[in-house]
Amino acid sequence: MRVNNFLEFIRWKDWALGKIPIFCTICFYIFLTYRMFSITDIKYFFIFLIFASINSIYGYLINDLGDRKLDRLHGKRNSFENRDNKTIALIFLVILGIMILSAMVFVHRDCFLLLWLIQVFISTFYSIPPIRLKERGAAGLFAAFMAQYPLPVALLFAAFEKFGGWDMVLFAICITISGITLEIGHQKYDFARDSKTGTVTFAVRKGYDFTAKMYSHALQLDKLSIGAMIALMVVKIPWVNLPLAPFKMTPILPLAIVYLVLYFQTMRKTVLRPNKSWAIDPYYNGKRDIFNIMYVLLPNFVIPIYLAGLMTCYYYYNLIILLFFILWTYLCFPKLKTNFWWPIKEILKRRS
Repeated sequence: MRVNNFLEFIRWKDWALGKIPIFCTICFYIFLTYRMFSITDIKYFFIFLIFASINSIYGYLINDLGDRKLDRLHGKRNSFENRDNKTIALIFLVILGIMILSAMVFVHRDCFLLLWLIQVFISTFYSIPPIRLKERGAAGLFAAFMAQYPLPVALLFAAFEKFGGWDMVLFAICITISGITLEIGHQKYDFARDSKTGTVTFAVRKGYDFTAKMYSHALQLDKLSIGAMIALMVVKIPWVNLPLAPFKMTPILPLAIVYLVLYFQTMRKTVLRPNKSWAIDPYYNGKRDIFNIMYVLLPNFVIPIYLAGLMTCYYYYNLIILLFFILWTYLCFPKLKTNFWWPIKEILKRRS
């Protein structure tokens, strides 16, 4: 199997960009806040990364398994479309084996095992009969969001023995808001196809205009949630003494400044065209503009790479993590390969 075919099979595009950078951000926050700088912590970071990746792959593939007939009807791509049952069983055996091996490092830590079992249960029976949670209305929707957003955040904090703090709760809320925004945007993007095939999604039931306006409001909350995470870092990550400075300063100040610049630029652009604000779509329209920088590049690239760089200043072996994340970003952000400086040019561009 070619590399591209393999990446397509494991649904790389669905989780590598949207989930792993967020996990890295939270992990880097934990390391910086609690001063976890050691070779052991670096090892645990990569083991948890494997665990998080394989759990994401499992969730998407088990959904494909449960939706084979439905996807065939809708003309959607399905990873198991032309595979026999023995091959499918072998694939899941390998996935479960890697998942269990990577989880063994953390299972003795408070709440990790329970949270992991809950996540696996929801991921499995969201699509698989007889329970098939996705067909059980609000309960199924709630379960899906729990498995994709708050539970993985709680698992990460449990894995590094920081479970239960208010910072974990705030991260879980912010990540869930982002996830809900993405889901509404995805349903808005798929509205025409879902209407044509008779797929009764939330957007189809409520109508395109209602969904578009709801998406616009969700994007505002999403933007505030990014600010809340940066504010949390300002409060929790220890402040430092700078050379020649008479007082301590937060090392997160550059991130806070970048966020405020982007916040006011996006707000200004929204206010200047209030009748078209519902058309803003930083996730699905593929347009490279200030909104794409705020919602995609800032949380998925700028914040984690800055935190990784800060970690390296404190403990130079963290350069391993920084270089890894740069490589990951290079693979996940194809637009940055061809024009690395476009986000800076977009921010500095004069606007009428």
